[in-house]
Amino acid sequence: MLGFLRRLFGGRDRDTGGDGELWIAPLGDPESAGFRLSTDGRYAVRPSDGGIELELRKGSLFAWAEAPGRVAADFACKARFRFLEAPGHAAAGLIFRASGERDFVHILVSNRGYARMDAIFNGDPRTIVPWTELPSGPGSTFELMVTARGAIWTAFVDGAWVFEGEDETAESGSIAFAAQTYADCPGARFSLDELALETRPGEIEKAHWSWLASMPPALSSRIALARGLHAEGSHLAALVQLRRAEKDAPLDADAWFLRAEAAIRLELWEEAGSALDACLELEPDRNDAREERANLLYLRSRYPELRDLLEGDRARTELSPRLSNLLGHALWNSGDWAGAAAAYGRAAELESDMPIFEANRARALEEGGRLEEALESWRRAARLFAAEEAPDDLRACIERMAAIAPRDGDLAALRARLLYTEGDFAEASKALERLAKAGTEDSSVWYLAGLLRSRRGDRKGALPYLERAVELEPDFAPFRFRLAEARFLTGGEVGDELAKALELAPTDGWMLNLDGMVAQASGELARAEASFRSALAALPAEVDPALNLASLLTASGRAAESLGILAPFDEDARALNQLGNALVTLGRLEDAADAYARAVRAAVAAGFRAEDAAEFRNNRAACLVELGLWSDAEECLRASLSEAPGARAYALAGRVAEELGDLVRAETAWRAALELEPADARTREALARNYLIRRRDARFREELERLAGLDPERAAKLESDFLEVSTEPISCSGCGRLWRVPRPVPPTSARSLRIVPPDEVPAGSCPSCGRIWCVACRKDSVGDDGRMTCPECGEALKLNDERLRYLVHEGLAKGSRPG
Repeated sequence: MLGFLRRLFGGRDRDTGGDGELWIAPLGDPESAGFRLSTDGRYAVRPSDGGIELELRKGSLFAWAEAPGRVAADFACKARFRFLEAPGHAAAGLIFRASGERDFVHILVSNRGYARMDAIFNGDPRTIVPWTELPSGPGSTFELMVTARGAIWTAFVDGAWVFEGEDETAESGSIAFAAQTYADCPGARFSLDELALETRPGEIEKAHWSWLASMPPALSSRIALARGLHAEGSHLAALVQLRRAEKDAPLDADAWFLRAEAAIRLELWEEAGSALDACLELEPDRNDAREERANLLYLRSRYPELRDLLEGDRARTELSPRLSNLLGHALWNSGDWAGAAAAYGRAAELESDMPIFEANRARALEEGGRLEEALESWRRAARLFAAEEAPDDLRACIERMAAIAPRDGDLAALRARLLYTEGDFAEASKALERLAKAGTEDSSVWYLAGLLRSRRGDRKGALPYLERAVELEPDFAPFRFRLAEARFLTGGEVGDELAKALELAPTDGWMLNLDGMVAQASGELARAEASFRSALAALPAEVDPALNLASLLTASGRAAESLGILAPFDEDARALNQLGNALVTLGRLEDAADAYARAVRAAVAAGFRAEDAAEFRNNRAACLVELGLWSDAEECLRASLSEAPGARAYALAGRVAEELGDLVRAETAWRAALELEPADARTREALARNYLIRRRDARFREELERLAGLDPERAAKLESDFLEVSTEPISCSGCGRLWRVPRPVPPTSARSLRIVPPDEVPAGSCPSCGRIWCVACRKDSVGDDGRMTCPECGEALKLNDERLRYLVHEGLAKGSRPG
């Protein structure tokens, strides 16, 4: 293999006659190769089968093994890797030009068959090449070859060109073996088996052009790269790839259309036009290309040509809302208000939920002097913009309506809706409820008034408003959905509102999500899971259905499945918190603590309420407590209590103080927790046990009595524990009668008794065998000296033991009889 690598780069191990060298890493001895071997709770770097193994022990982790002495600027590099174990999404590769931990470039190859390149500058990542599919597809091993020549980077994987990119983030730096696990991968192991680095300038050029000659870019690879770059917003880089692809082979219609899209984004009108012509030459009836050609004429303000194009293909134009709208623009700019209004109207009718088409019609009608029609059109547009919560457009519609008909009856409702859309909820609520009180028939007013009641926590108060909205518009699914939601969240019966809403909108994600919540609350777990999965499929970018599904799976003993559900939301605070919950269920407390820490950071960054961030901190603290990391837990709780003091944080602080031996501080914390939540039986028990340990018996009995009112079973167990701590059990060797003696035993008189003690007290202990007997068992066996005797030894029983004397005196105090 060493010989092969030398031939590959065409040189000796070291060229002492010039700058640079060919370095073939002796990976059989990683330390001599300059790689740092290390381990901690998150990852480990160690030798393995002639290579270097990098183990990542948790999900969502990026780690590396650096060779700090191996510095390169320009280079040609070849390396071979293995995925030793990767149960989820993971990637491995190399870091280049690293300068510390905050500035470097890395290229990674995933076990799903994709590669990417990112630059990190001052800790901030920037995508150079997004995930790009490998021609070879996924595999358990891969070979990565990279050249970096100034700002130009080229990557090959498994003998095929994958991408080229441009980046000037770093000029020079060290190399490192890097790996990444993603949220659905709880850990992974990777191996770097071969590594060669060429830094001699002439040899770098030889390697680069030799590799390009033997592994030229395939047309499909360039187009895949261009598509990824375009989706990422790198339109110029995408266009460059498409231009180069055209030089290698003819483009198909999809590639020409992609090229036109990129050129339009860059306002390269001529190139965009040529690309669209080429696309339509290959597929003359392609609708998206025809629409884009019309749009290009509009963008270039070539209105007469646009009009001729669209009127010349009237059948196609009249079937397309976009083309009809563009025809309206062409007619408007020629002064044909009636024609423009008709074209815009046709667009609005074809796509009735697109408010801009209706607003365009209204503008053309008003310009043509048809004010009554314009007013109705502005009204429709306003309602659509209000539904979309687009305040600027809604305001413009209201202004035009007011200019045409200042006393129009809908203006007050629309202005109230504008306040709602602008986020002025207090004023919007007042205005909406005034209109409702006046008996408005506008269902949206009642609906929004109900929503605002719910928003400020008055869900019961919201019900009459939502019910009236449904009465006014019974076939509008969102009204029924919100009414069902309000009833469910107030603990009421949902009735048939949700079922009817789903009949009207069977694929609505939010309605399916509520259906899952209702089913889960009623114990129909299979239906709940199905609804949550359908909701998530309908709303893949929304975290709530994912949270509900993950919570259900975790509670059902399927926490491992929930990890994949939460994986796409690895920057969402609530999802990270739920991830922590799942990891706790799986017993992965260290990973859970990390997930909760990330949840806290995400919550703070997103501006969550202090109470919510404190909940995530408390979850982390609970993990740290279970891990025995008392100081870390104490620090976490200190932050939580300073920002949002709560019963749970105080309770956890009490446990930490107890473990650290500060029982007085533990008492203070638990008392504070109980002031906030006096019905918390667990904390009440902890406080009682604190008093038990400190033998503050009076306080203990007070807390025991309170605990008995909350949790009799827990109180009985605690009372049993108290007896074990505060008393010593003693039993009769004959009948087994049980007595309990206080610890310590109170002092009692040692004088001889002159009265006959009751049957239930001890008669004494045998000085020979030590057995203890009660009066009832030995009162008929009295020796010559008048004393009761041991049946085993025959010796007189004695009361020399202070515990027995105490029991006898206690028995006499309760009642005695003369001898």
